[in-house]
This record gives sequence, C-alpha cells and structure tokens, in this order.
Amino acid sequence: MGPYPTQEYFDSLKRKTKKLDFLAILCSRRRINATFVAGPSPWPILAATALASLFLAIAMWLHYYNNALFFLKTEVLVLALVVSLWFKDLIIEAQYAGLYQVKTRRALRQGFLIFLVSEVMFFFALF
Repeated sequence: MGPYPTQEYFDSLKRKTKKLDFLAILCSRRRINATFVAGPSPWPILAATALASLFLAIAMWLHYYNNALFFLKTEVLVLALVVSLWFKDLIIEAQYAGLYQVKTRRALRQGFLIFLVSEVMFFFALF
C-alpha cells in the first residue's frame, strides 16, 4: 500500500461499517471542505496597539505637547511597519506556501466585495 489508501481499502471499509468512516475521509486523497484557518498571529494586537498610540499622539499634538510631532511621526512609522509585516505574512501564506485554496480565495474576494458595498451604502446614507 502506497502513501494513499487504495479504492479497495475504502470498499472494504464500507462493507465493514456500512458507511464511510471519518478516518477514511481524513486519509483520502481529496480534501473535503478544505479551507485554510490561520494560526495565532501577533499582528492584530500589535496593529491595535500602534493605532491606539497613534491616536494618543494625535491628541498630544492637538494639545501642543512638547515632542508630540516626533511621537506622531514615530507612531505612523510603527503602524506602517506592522501593517507591511502583516501583509508580508499574508502574501507568504497565499503565494509561496500555497495555503489558500480556491474556496478560500473566493471567500476573501466575496468578503472584500461585501465590505466595499457596505462602505458605498454608508456613504449614500450620510450624503
């Protein structure tokens, strides 16, 4: 028996259990409902922290604190760094590691399209 079970294995399993076993599905060549689920990532919490610090820097700048402009520039750079590193990880997952299947790409496109439609509707609701 090679690295994958043969059709005879599945047929014998069907005869034994009268249904396809969950283990046989996991061992099969085809991946059923294969979607990529990302693991834990530090980028969301780092981006939120950088964004909160940026808002604090803007408030300091509006209240004429000393060195507020330096703090504001630093936080913009930190936020840009975090976002670029986050996108770097996304590009590696999608392009080089091949973790996104067709279903995942379709779901990402649909989600982005729904986001754009909601922004357009929000714009029309305000104006």
